[in-house]
Amino acid sequence: MCVGIALYNTDGLSALNAYEIGEFFNHLNIKITTASYNKHLVNGDQTSQKITAKGLEKKLEQNNELQFGLYCIENNETIATFYHVTNEFGSFYNLNMQYINKIENQKQFIIKLVKKISNYINFPYGISFELSDMFQTYIYTEGEGFYSVFEYEKPNTWNRETPGRFKGSARYKDSMLRMIYKFNIINDKHLGIKFNNNLSLKDWILSDSKHGDLIKINNKLWLWSVDDDQLDNINNFCGEAGVLISWRNSKLSSKKKKLPI
Repeated sequence: MCVGIALYNTDGLSALNAYEIGEFFNHLNIKITTASYNKHLVNGDQTSQKITAKGLEKKLEQNNELQFGLYCIENNETIATFYHVTNEFGSFYNLNMQYINKIENQKQFIIKLVKKISNYINFPYGISFELSDMFQTYIYTEGEGFYSVFEYEKPNTWNRETPGRFKGSARYKDSMLRMIYKFNIINDKHLGIKFNNNLSLKDWILSDSKHGDLIKINNKLWLWSVDDDQLDNINNFCGEAGVLISWRNSKLSSKKKKLPI
């Protein structure tokens, strides 16, 4: 399986600082083998230009606004990717990364990564999930395709919520979540989301160990981790409560046991 991590609304992060964050490859005990950056063509189209990692670093020193990607490719297999995405090429500001899952403690890796990024910029929301391959994982982070992590998910609703070309309201910054994943990077406003009985999300999580584990990362962000065998229950409960952007009420979800609050 391939792990995806997406950190949304990273506005104000310079490309050079994003490149430094991209050194997360070192924590995976792998090296950057190649890179690319986006450029506009004369006729209005855009293209991705391949370049060496050192070449990209030099280019970033001259143009600190570039959108770029970093890659680890071994024996013609892509092991890991990292993208610094801006509003300029039709998407919206985010950092996203994908890698073949070989990490023993995924939770601690995410905490260290978010703490490192927080040295450069504050961002409101992030997710980590698994899909079968690198391409699906990347497309899912951007919300540009029809791949989904859950059967009871409406993947095409996410991009309409994002800023950039869709000019979405970005409610995931404070009042809603995309879905509930194995790892969710959320802020205090998310924890204050109220359910029908006026119980906050934070109080609900802390009310039962089955609702997941909540760890404070810094003064602004928390990591909410959920066991795999509880993801369906928690998604269906939060979906029916109206706090998930991409949840859909389906026969599958109606058959799942609802969690009490």
